[in-house]
Amino acid sequence: MTDSKYSLALRITHWLMAVLLAFMLVSGLLMTRSLEGWQLNVLGLHKAVGFVVLGLFCLRVAYKFIHPANRVSRNEPGWKNKVADIVHGLMYVMMAGIPVTGLMSQYFASRPVSIFGLFHLPVSEQTDIILYSAVRELHGLLAAALIALILLHLGGVIFHQFIKKDNTLRRMI
Repeated sequence: MTDSKYSLALRITHWLMAVLLAFMLVSGLLMTRSLEGWQLNVLGLHKAVGFVVLGLFCLRVAYKFIHPANRVSRNEPGWKNKVADIVHGLMYVMMAGIPVTGLMSQYFASRPVSIFGLFHLPVSEQTDIILYSAVRELHGLLAAALIALILLHLGGVIFHQFIKKDNTLRRMI
């Protein structure tokens, strides 16, 4: 296997999104477990960072279309490559779907979304509790699915780094 690295732009967005998604998932889980005062502060930050994650996701997808990653020829059975492609594809669906459903839930709840005080996203003039509840539930389900996919992704990283010892991780660092 070659040790060719991913582009700097993809490596930066990968690790930046990894940190931001970890914050989003942890803060989301903590907020659902608490009704204390700090929860509202975390919720405001969660919304703003979610908007940033969506923006970074869009930039990452656009960059990947313009500059496709150099695909390393892998000496793996076809099913392993298909599983890796499916996991990556589903992670992309979740990285788009989670912030979109989060923002939609706030829209239908008529709750303002302040992006670090710089600007506010529009809200519905009338609260729709049915749509809010449905989209909020979907938001949580997508987040749970992303956690499972991240664990699969990390399992693949561990397999390649410590069992195959093929320097796959080095390409993303």
